[in-house]
Amino acid sequence: MAFYSCTNSGIRSNSGQIQISVRIQRGNSGSPVFYQAGNVIGMVIPKLDALKMPAAAGDLPQNVNFAIRGEVMRTFLETHQVKFPVSRSVSKQENADIASLGAAVKVRVRCARRPAPMTLATAPS
Repeated sequence: MAFYSCTNSGIRSNSGQIQISVRIQRGNSGSPVFYQAGNVIGMVIPKLDALKMPAAAGDLPQNVNFAIRGEVMRTFLETHQVKFPVSRSVSKQENADIASLGAAVKVRVRCARRPAPMTLATAPS
């Protein structure tokens, strides 16, 4: 779960991501990013490789990480016909209350590839 301040875009101006200023630890990928009203607005992606950043950007990143933008998540879920609750809450919540919400919405997701269908050209003889 992440509480954050964010900018409008992600790595290399990727509009499908937001930059978040929060510490991310190994294993946090997939965690929800909450807005101060308790609404999920993103999902944490793997953290930057701090050892590679000085060579790439000329600086050592501090609390700079990224999340998939909520609108992208919504489109993905709707495309795959996954039902989800929608909240339009605007009243600011206390961090402890948002943490409780986060504990309640956490689920394990497993993605598996399906083998490509065989065609006459690829069928074993």
